[in-house]
Amino acid sequence: MIGKEIDKDILRKKQIIEPGATKQLEATSLISGLNFWSWGYGYLHNVRTTLLVNIKVVDIVNTKTGFRKTDFKDGMIYLNDRVIMVHGYAQELQTNGRLCTSIPAWLSDYSNGLMVESGGNLVRWMHITPSKQDIESCDRVGLMQTMPAGDAEKVVGGIRWNQRVAVMHDAIIYNRNNPSIIFYECGNESISEVHMKEMKALRDQFDPYGGRAIGSREMLDSKEAEYGGEMLYTNKSAHIPMWAMEYSRDEGSRKYWDEWTPPYHKDGDGPLHKGQSAASYNRNMESHALENVKRWYEFWKERPGMGKRVSSGGVNIVWSETNTHHRGEENYRRSGEVDAMRIKKQNYFAHEVMWDGWVNPERFRIHIIGHWNYGTKVKKDIFVLSSAEKVALYINGKTVGYGEKSDGFIFKFKNVKWTPGKITAIGYDAKGNEVCKHF
Repeated sequence: MIGKEIDKDILRKKQIIEPGATKQLEATSLISGLNFWSWGYGYLHNVRTTLLVNIKVVDIVNTKTGFRKTDFKDGMIYLNDRVIMVHGYAQELQTNGRLCTSIPAWLSDYSNGLMVESGGNLVRWMHITPSKQDIESCDRVGLMQTMPAGDAEKVVGGIRWNQRVAVMHDAIIYNRNNPSIIFYECGNESISEVHMKEMKALRDQFDPYGGRAIGSREMLDSKEAEYGGEMLYTNKSAHIPMWAMEYSRDEGSRKYWDEWTPPYHKDGDGPLHKGQSAASYNRNMESHALENVKRWYEFWKERPGMGKRVSSGGVNIVWSETNTHHRGEENYRRSGEVDAMRIKKQNYFAHEVMWDGWVNPERFRIHIIGHWNYGTKVKKDIFVLSSAEKVALYINGKTVGYGEKSDGFIFKFKNVKWTPGKITAIGYDAKGNEVCKHF
């Protein structure tokens, strides 16, 4: 119950428990004046459960939780009766971008809060159940999350499967009062229909009213899973929601701005990976940001409202620079929308432009990729990202013209000669009104 007063109707429903016996007790009461928990609005309530014996208080338990409505139907995800397209990050939980778990709670709030500020609405923790600190942090900052149990990235049986079920059992019971958990994930790969049915039964037994979908990566043709989606590709559905779970696996380090900035790393340069070009793992920040826009646009053009079968979005891998699988020229500080210190990269601002809304961008944003500190001989393409209809570029107040638009949000200005001074990008709506500016 919420508040200070004990509902007298509940007291009248006496339950007698004999010595040595156990009984499950239930109490219900109407509640008014609730604020719903939502994306970016981590509204939480304190629920007080009081145990009385002969009208005498013997124990009180306070539970901090939130209330929200969810639904998963017609290939779409609903939060509080509103369609929301998943856009966020797949984060390697084992290290959490080198933060690990032995950190103060404010640091979790800072990192997870940055995800929300960038426009992210979901974090898919990978492989293992997230720490309680991160789960509660997502509650506070208003960030939806996927809660895995344990994982082997393949179908397993016997004792190994029993162990995974045991972990999911404990994780559900431990975390079922945390409103930010929207998805239970049974594996980082598909599991059998029999196993999926077993996991659903576990959820139904211990969290029947939590409003959470249970599924696994892949599971595209499953009759049991309640959501699915491949690692990279655009999947559409008119049934259970499908969203990409690790899209844009390209890598790039924050130390490389572009090819014209020290230390003058040519985009894509690096050793071969397994005998083939590893250019996509050796990007600079400019090309990496552009690649992330292109990959997101593949999902966004199939968004809810664009047909009967739709994509429910996807999560970008990864949120913060970390060690990788040694595909690039070094094995540290790779990929990510922020670096290990949570300093924002160009990818961060790219997502901020595209993700400012539940499905479509709801506010006009604009960002010039890179900087304006070159040498006198530099002549390069300038890229501006914006949700505006048209974008014009100005150098010291003199127009360069309108950008060539592609992939929904990219505006390209070809062969712009560097000139000392100030560069400005202005976005316009379909009627020609100025709606956003970056300089």
